[in-house]
Amino acid sequence: MSEIIICIIIACISAFLIYRLLEFKAFSKLIENVTRKSINSDVWRDIIDHDKGTALKIYLKNQAVSYTGKLWVREEKGNDSWIVIVDYICNYIDDNKEFNGIEFFKSTAVAINLREVERIELFYEKDTKIFE
Repeated sequence: MSEIIICIIIACISAFLIYRLLEFKAFSKLIENVTRKSINSDVWRDIIDHDKGTALKIYLKNQAVSYTGKLWVREEKGNDSWIVIVDYICNYIDDNKEFNGIEFFKSTAVAINLREVERIELFYEKDTKIFE
């Protein structure tokens, strides 16, 4: 009976230590360099700078419009995933016009279904650590 308890405790401690090791940035970069793959199952964890912030330019499918703003939140639900950017500018590509909601409102946000997105460009601060 006590052997089972000891095995359970060792398993829990080992799982916790492995989890902490995978969260350690230097270890994850080492694994990425060796395998040329991310240890994350979600690409957003690798490309979003949560410390300095990340700006996105989102182009929509079959629409001559793009949105540029700061990433606020994202919701991952398979084919029904959403992303929200704040303080955005709406660019009308055909007319070469833009709508800057900040000029009229204190804050702005837009929620975009990722199924409608053609591509996303990401912009970082000069001193970002995301590529180290």
